[in-house]
Amino acid sequence: MSAGAFAFDRNVVDDAASRRPWTRAQILAGMATVATAVAIVAYFHNRFWWAPDEGAYAWVADRIAHGAVLNRDVHDPHGGYVHFLHALSFEVFGRDFLSLRYPLALFTVVQSAIVFALLRHAGIVVAAAGGLAMAGLTFVQFINPTANWYALFLTAVLVAVLAGDAGKSRGGLVGIGFLVATVFLFRQLSGVFVAIGTLSYLLLLPWPSVQLPPNRPIVACILAATAIAALAAYLATKADSAALLLYGILPLGVLVAVALQTRIPNRQAIAAVAFLMLGGIAAALPLALYHLAHGSLGGWWQDAIVSALSLTELDFFERTSYARLLILAAGGLVSASPIAIVNGLFWLLVLLAPAALGGAVLHALLKRRRTVHPLAFIALFYSLVSIHYAIPIYALFGAGLAFAGLLAIAPPRLPRAGVVGATLFVVVVGLGFQAGQPLFRGVAGTIRGDWYALDALGPPGASIRVTADDRATYGDVLAFIDRHAAPAESILGLPMTPELYFLSQRNPPVPFAIAPLALRTDNDVAEALREIESAPPAVVVFNPGDKYTTPHVRELMDRLSSSYPNCRTIGPFELHARTC
Repeated sequence: MSAGAFAFDRNVVDDAASRRPWTRAQILAGMATVATAVAIVAYFHNRFWWAPDEGAYAWVADRIAHGAVLNRDVHDPHGGYVHFLHALSFEVFGRDFLSLRYPLALFTVVQSAIVFALLRHAGIVVAAAGGLAMAGLTFVQFINPTANWYALFLTAVLVAVLAGDAGKSRGGLVGIGFLVATVFLFRQLSGVFVAIGTLSYLLLLPWPSVQLPPNRPIVACILAATAIAALAAYLATKADSAALLLYGILPLGVLVAVALQTRIPNRQAIAAVAFLMLGGIAAALPLALYHLAHGSLGGWWQDAIVSALSLTELDFFERTSYARLLILAAGGLVSASPIAIVNGLFWLLVLLAPAALGGAVLHALLKRRRTVHPLAFIALFYSLVSIHYAIPIYALFGAGLAFAGLLAIAPPRLPRAGVVGATLFVVVVGLGFQAGQPLFRGVAGTIRGDWYALDALGPPGASIRVTADDRATYGDVLAFIDRHAAPAESILGLPMTPELYFLSQRNPPVPFAIAPLALRTDNDVAEALREIESAPPAVVVFNPGDKYTTPHVRELMDRLSSSYPNCRTIGPFELHARTC
């Protein structure tokens, strides 16, 4: 195929323009954007924690670093690569929660630079706004080593590869398949959405060097139909009406448009899929060899597929809705408080950005004139990650990329100026009122923009700025553990307190940290009891009000209560020991 086989919409970046040398103004603006991203990350990187999440990642990585086998000796529902990267972070930066944040701090700056480069020919203001969105609306909004942020970074790299015409060569297709599979092996659901978006984008590419057959390209249509069926099934089972309108219906419409417009001949479509699969196999090979060598492949399947799929069956997922967030945000606009007004507008823009992006992408496809910029196209499908859990954090997981996508597809002059203004507004408000703020604000407090000082240092092993209450609570709980458990003894945290394993440097008698994923049946409870009785913990910590406290978790705790009386309660934690 010729290098100039297709061009992007003239409203964004065309293929030839993307190869023009950088001007001095672009270089200076890019440097200023990256410097701002560095400043943002440097200020926020050691603020805020969500201890259970932080603890789960740290505990698994620490166990791996000390020789435990993932998905055999220690169970976790993620794809796997995130834990090996975290174990490496401990080796390089030391055994501390803060060490897990350094890779993401770097990746946040890099993805900011990537988006600036992708948008530079739309104007330096547009490019700077996109770069700042990828710095100010991403990692610092939920400062946590979650696999979501790794998936976002890898997706930004994928977009850059797609924008560089990688889809037009065999090696490029292998690289694309490698990146998509790597996203999956960091966070499975994100990988599925990225795969759907990437495949759909590739199905729209023209193949001008091949004589098009008179018949319908059957293979391409089957691929598009498969993507439609997969997304429709997910939306039917996981999305309520608000999530469907905000995030789901327009990507589904885009897939239908792709099915109607794809023209890739059958032989070329089969070859493209083969090269994509080759890249995916290359990405999965190290992890597969690891599990084959350690006899943990079955455990990986059970954890990363079966248990991961059961996560959304927990009832607290059904108690959330984006409709409530929209109502609270709209209510903020009529508040007497200026802070509530600007934060209400912030959340309305964050929640509506994916729908606006979907409308723009669908409109561009219906015009049937040019290929949509991959930044806009992939960002639309990445936004589907928000459906998983209708809370503010999940709305933000795709927000930065969604605004960057809008900047890529917005027409020049007034519409684009409006998107730039909206993007800069949400970045400023997000940094001022949302970034690094504790989750105990609740949904209403988060939407209002309530603000709390983080003026205390976390306990040893957590060099992070936290609230004074958190410092006191965890200090007292860890002191109790030290008094009642010898260094070599185990402790048990229910339903999910892995931060105590890591911070106390003690392990549980069971191989899991997230109890509701491991305790799904009566037999699971019985098996856990056998493991506990064979190596009794010195201390049991129970958080009865935790959303993960399912009936089976409570049953296990009830069975343990006779041997472990409740000695005292500190904050949300009941502290049980064999002798008080």
